[in-house]
Amino acid sequence: MQPYPPLGTLYAATALRCAGISVAVFDTTFAAPMPGFIDALEKHQPKIVVIYEDDFNFVTKMCLAHMRDLANQLSAIARSKGIITIAHGSDATDHPRKYFDSGVDYVLNGEAEQILTDVLPAKWMHEPRRLPGFL
Repeated sequence: MQPYPPLGTLYAATALRCAGISVAVFDTTFAAPMPGFIDALEKHQPKIVVIYEDDFNFVTKMCLAHMRDLANQLSAIARSKGIITIAHGSDATDHPRKYFDSGVDYVLNGEAEQILTDVLPAKWMHEPRRLPGFL
């Protein structure tokens, strides 16, 4: 099997860029997740981290427990730095408490590209809140 580009993630990043939001993408496919993610946080100093399950990649589904653990580790790191964290994907939607308990602030429910471009500029660019919930 060969790895595939994270198309869902790239669609979401493109939608945000088109909405005028600065975006950096960190893909864990070819990089060691922990040091690479920490380096990306240091380099880009984001206000928000979106942990995006790429629904196009069936390998994600094959490794669900591993991917959930990784998402929860990444969200805990982001939260420890005061960064708002959003999770997207069927697992986060099906099991939100597992994500909220690990530091995710919001779980996207539905078409993430549209939700992100509609909600991010208005909701968090000025006054972030720390109330877990669905978007």
